[in-house]
Amino acid sequence: MPELLELTPEGLYCRAGDFHVDPWRPVPRAVVTHGHADHARSGMGVVHAANAGLGLLRWRLGESQPLEGHAYGESFALGDARVSLHPAGHVLGSAQVRIELDGEVWVVSGDYKRDEDPTCAAFEVVPCDVFITEATFGLPVYRWRPRPRRLGLAAAHLPRDRCQARARDARQHRRAGARAARRGYRRCRAENRTRRRELTAPHARLRRPL
Repeated sequence: MPELLELTPEGLYCRAGDFHVDPWRPVPRAVVTHGHADHARSGMGVVHAANAGLGLLRWRLGESQPLEGHAYGESFALGDARVSLHPAGHVLGSAQVRIELDGEVWVVSGDYKRDEDPTCAAFEVVPCDVFITEATFGLPVYRWRPRPRRLGLAAAHLPRDRCQARARDARQHRRAGARAARRGYRRCRAENRTRRRELTAPHARLRRPL
């Protein structure tokens, strides 16, 4: 039996269902795990996602992007494959993608979190034959301390224009920091060249450049 998912230039592709999971480039049909920018990109034909995340996706992708929402655990057909979305515990509306074909089950985790989080549905273990996991912090050097439980958490909603203004400010700060780093690098190189000339001058004791 061929593999349910294959890696293409656009991202993970399910040939049996003719869809991509979190594609990197525009495709006709996408199943998106959550609304963060490294997973949800504009320009798709149709985006399938969990109902709980549709608001975030609409905010990020714009009103013109066709979206189809699905309840957690609801099974729906894409081509010959059966697909369902299950809580990932990462952010509001985050989902693992379960894909089934001829009795074989694959699960794509997307970003997920096992800790308790009052802002989203808790991670659900989904039995499967193949589990494709995100591993941003998967190296054994990472050791996370348990989070203290936070009670009475309040989320403040910011209007879109204020969020965009904050994003612009953050980009400007990053660009300013990058320019300062480049200036510092050039200044350091100039100082090093001057020092090498001094050390290689005829009157210097050390004639070999650094």
